Amino acid sequence: MDFFNTYFVPDSFDRKGPAKYLRDRAICLGIPTLIYMLFINPAINYYLPALQWQGHRPPSDQAFMNYILSGAILGGSGPMWFALALLIFTFHMSPFLRLFRLSPLN
Repeated sequence: MDFFNTYFVPDSFDRKGPAKYLRDRAICLGIPTLIYMLFINPAINYYLPALQWQGHRPPSDQAFMNYILSGAILGGSGPMWFALALLIFTFHMSPFLRLFRLSPLN
């Protein structure tokens, strides 16, 4: 399936232009990934252990700041790792598409 999606990338890139193409990909892939990494994953990491034991937990705001400042957010993509990888590959592929003007075979 990814082969077919990749086949249409150069055409979409040429039609939209680099700025609009990258902005669209950042919105489609980046926003859901950021929502997961900033809200869903920290909530899971904070509340799920509480179901297993009744130990002392730090306040949620302190735990959230620790999650951000410790760099744990970088490994917190969870199931969104694939969207994050696609976003990174898209931004790395963009200069090659501009330089070589790749397009599908006719």
